[in-house]
Amino acid sequence: MSDNHADVSGEKNPFWHGDIVGYNSLHDWAKRRKEKPDVCEMCNWFEPIHLSNISGEYKRDIDDFQWLCRDCHRIYDEQMRDAIGAVSEERRKRYRE
Repeated sequence: MSDNHADVSGEKNPFWHGDIVGYNSLHDWAKRRKEKPDVCEMCNWFEPIHLSNISGEYKRDIDDFQWLCRDCHRIYDEQMRDAIGAVSEERRKRYRE
């Protein structure tokens, strides 16, 4: 590669924002890096169409994403919301004591 066409991808790019990136940009980043499997990573049955964040923290960590089918993505998100709600309720109880 010539000096005029130096690699400016990732952290070398002057527009790189590290972990301070929006939802869509982070998903685009992950889609370019996480190979899409033939089947959903949760049910191992249907074709995955959604790239889902695992932790809910939206870190720039490729291992924090999974390819899911539509139904598994819905189920996973509902379980995450329920878990977050349970933690929040436990904190409210402790605060009241």
